[in-house]
Amino acid sequence: MLYLVVNNDFHVDNLLNQMHNFNDYDICVIRVPYNLNSDCKCLSDYVITINTPYKSLKEFVNPFKFKQAKKAVKAIDFTAEDVVVFLTDYDPMNQYIVYSAKSCGSRTILLEEGVATYYNNIDSSHEQLCIKDFIKKLYINYILGFNFVIFCKKGSFLFLQLKDKYIDHLILYKDIKLKRNINISVVDSCSEVYKDLDKTKCLFLNQPIYQSYLTEKEYFQVLLTIIDALSLQFDKVLFKFHPRDSKLIKARVKQIIENKENVIIVQELLNISETVKIYQPYFAISFFSDALFKLSQSGLEVIFLFHFFPKLTEHPVLISLSKVLNKMNYQFPKQMLNLTKEPNVTQNTHSKTLKQVLKVKFK
Repeated sequence: MLYLVVNNDFHVDNLLNQMHNFNDYDICVIRVPYNLNSDCKCLSDYVITINTPYKSLKEFVNPFKFKQAKKAVKAIDFTAEDVVVFLTDYDPMNQYIVYSAKSCGSRTILLEEGVATYYNNIDSSHEQLCIKDFIKKLYINYILGFNFVIFCKKGSFLFLQLKDKYIDHLILYKDIKLKRNINISVVDSCSEVYKDLDKTKCLFLNQPIYQSYLTEKEYFQVLLTIIDALSLQFDKVLFKFHPRDSKLIKARVKQIIENKENVIIVQELLNISETVKIYQPYFAISFFSDALFKLSQSGLEVIFLFHFFPKLTEHPVLISLSKVLNKMNYQFPKQMLNLTKEPNVTQNTHSKTLKQVLKVKFK
């Protein structure tokens, strides 16, 4: 059995691109929903849903919620013949699923989910845990019994990472060396390449950076600067909200752009792929959205904007992202009003396929 652990709709799109490489397997999808609207029936008719208590502070501090989730995982009959593919190792339930499968002899594969895979693993430098972080560590390691988790601090973020020994293979779409003690392969992303894209249009992907990176006031100041610049450079600017944007944030954003005749708010029911197919923008722009890597493999020119704003540039997570982009020879735009001058991240095509990597067994 091939188990696919899915957390969001980006994961679904990623795996759909690879489905032809899974023909030799019976597939079971394990849904651990975050921003996941899909029922995952497009991947398999065999779907298990396990809700993670890590999403909610109220549930996170209730060990009985984790006990229930762990019970659901234990009901899965993993064997040494199985393969588990997952796309993020930062959620405790993802980690527990992989840990449980590995304990039964299954092979475990971490597949790139986007830019976060790189900036969280490009270096091994981490900051010291504060008292609050240390209490969280004690709770997860000892009260929950998740001793297979390590803690990586970058700025205000505490990332939970699965110990390397529980991951057999890390599969990437970009040939960038990462600081993980895991067998690494680079394969073709098999991304759909969009055609007939219009260079007079751009898609702006919003991010809730006001939750962690900036204050709301700073965010709206930055956003106004960006919207002004984009509306002057493109005939049509497609603004797409993030799934975590609140109604209040959306209302204030709409006030900012209501006088911009060439700025269009994308219908929220449309996913990114559907948006590109309908509107055909050639440029995809964001602060540092994970989706930019995916779109760069699909024929769009992508533009990161975080480096224009000092508070973002100085954040430890984005310092790591800058290292990643520099290794890719990404040319940061030098002027906000001339974003399209420099060449951007382009598609990397690799001859090795995921199907070939799935057949490789490491001791």
